[in-house]
Formats: sequence, structure tokens, C-alpha cells
Amino acid sequence: MSGVYTKNSFGGALPWIIVLLGLIAFLVGVFFPFENDSYWKTLFLEAGKTLLASGVFAYLLKYTQFLGIFKEEITKIIFEPKFLQNRNDIDIYWGKVTEVLFKDRFPHIRRQLLDDVRNTYLPTNQNYYYDKHTFTYQIELLDNNRVKITQESKVTKIVINDAEHIKYKFVNSIKFRNDQSEVLFKLVDFKVNGEKSIPVVNREVRNNNELVSSFLIDLKGKDKYALSRTIEKEYCLEDDNKMSFRVNYITNTMRLKFHYPQNLKLSFFSLGTLDEFEIVDQKPGFLEMFYDNLIYSNQGFLVIMEKIN
Repeated sequence: MSGVYTKNSFGGALPWIIVLLGLIAFLVGVFFPFENDSYWKTLFLEAGKTLLASGVFAYLLKYTQFLGIFKEEITKIIFEPKFLQNRNDIDIYWGKVTEVLFKDRFPHIRRQLLDDVRNTYLPTNQNYYYDKHTFTYQIELLDNNRVKITQESKVTKIVINDAEHIKYKFVNSIKFRNDQSEVLFKLVDFKVNGEKSIPVVNREVRNNNELVSSFLIDLKGKDKYALSRTIEKEYCLEDDNKMSFRVNYITNTMRLKFHYPQNLKLSFFSLGTLDEFEIVDQKPGFLEMFYDNLIYSNQGFLVIMEKIN
């Protein structure tokens, strides 16, 4: 019996029970041969009306509650990630939600705006990002207005899906005046998770005055890689007085340290970042900058070096 008469089933049937009792009481008051102006006739009629009204009200209340619960459950299903993953129109759905967020204030550039947000700030086609990228620069001034720079870089590469094989590539360029022999470039050290690795190296000259060195290494089997490298380069400050870096993938925070001679002036600029790099420490011969936010593709920094006579 407990399986049939439950609290929930009784609650659902209660409006109908009240209506039925009200109808019975009302019919008794109408058709039972009571004497005119009988107390019982009046009692049954009024009780029937009251119960009928109460039953209808209870039904409407229950119906309203049902609609509220139904709406809440439907909303949960619609916005459940598992449900959204199965939608074939997720791009259209996302676009409409985004339009509501910015209230369609830019109707003439809406499509370009949505594409840029999705492809740049929501890079669905990328399967990794970089975390806590640090650079340390040791800058020396040599004879004949030449400069020697030793750069140490450390970063953690985080893989965000089950990709078995990904590549890590970094590129460096140096400008020269007449011939590439005027510049020197050396990869001193490169490590993956603390172990020395040898990347594939490619060098080429672009625009007749720029030596471009690229390094490529395959990464397999892990969801996190600690990458570190040390490079040395030497060239004439008059031919190339800029140091710059732009990320190719989303990078979470970046710290920069510059050690340089006091007869060299450094001018620092943020490149396209949503916020500015903050000065952590600055004193003669040393500068430390920090960016405590996400850096997106093609964003980074620029440093201009100028010798003080």
C-alpha cells in the first residue's frame, strides 16, 4: 500500500478530492428533500460552493507550481554542458547569446566582432597554452657599438586535451647591415622537463638584412612540459636596437628581468595587451616588469635600447 498511497501522489490528487466532495455537498443541498430554509440545506450548499472554489484554487496553484518546476528543469537541460556539446548550431547559439550581452550595439560590424572574439579570445582550435613565462636578459655593451645579449627563458606548456603529439617552436631574428656574418647567434642550452634536448634548427635570411633562426621540437606523451632555453646573440646596436616578443598561444602571466649597463637606456612598451605591464623594480642597471593576466596571440612587449654618450 505504501507504494501506491505516497505523500506526493496524495498531494497531486488532493485538488480533485476537494472538488469531488464540494460537488457532492452541493448536489445534496440542491436535490435532497430538505425543508425550505432548512439549516442543513444551507449548510450543504455553502459547504459545496466553498469546497468547489477551494478545489479549483488548489488545482490552479498546483498547475502554476508545475509550470515553475517544468521551466526550471527545462532551463537546466538547455544550459547543461553535455546538452550544449550535442548541438549542431552551437556557433549560432553562442552568437545570439553574445549579441544579447552587448545588446547588439554594433550591427554593422557584428560578424567581424563575433569572429574575432571567438577565434582570438576563445581559441577553440588550440589544444595548449603557456603558463608563467619568464625572461631574463643580460645585456653587455662591447666595442664598436656592438651589444651582446644573453637571454634565458622558462615557461610551462599545458596541454588541455589528449593530443599525443604537439610541436614547440620558437623564432629569433637579428638585423644586420651588409652581411649575416656581422651578427652572431647561438643556442646555448635547451631543456624539456629538466632534460637536455636538441631541436631541429633552420636559419634563413629575409629582406636581405635579417637573420631568422627557428627551432622546432616534438613533444609527446605528457600533459605538462617545463621548457627552458638560453641563447646568446651579438650584433651592432645601430643596425638593430629593438628587443621584442609576441606570443603565438595564450600565455598566463609573464615576468621580465633586464640587467644592463648604466650607459644604456631601455624604453619599454606593451604590445597590444589588454593591460599594461607593471614595474616591479627599477634602479640603475636593472628593470623588472610583470604582467598578471592573460596574453593573447600576437600580443607581447617591445624594448628599445639606446646608448647614452
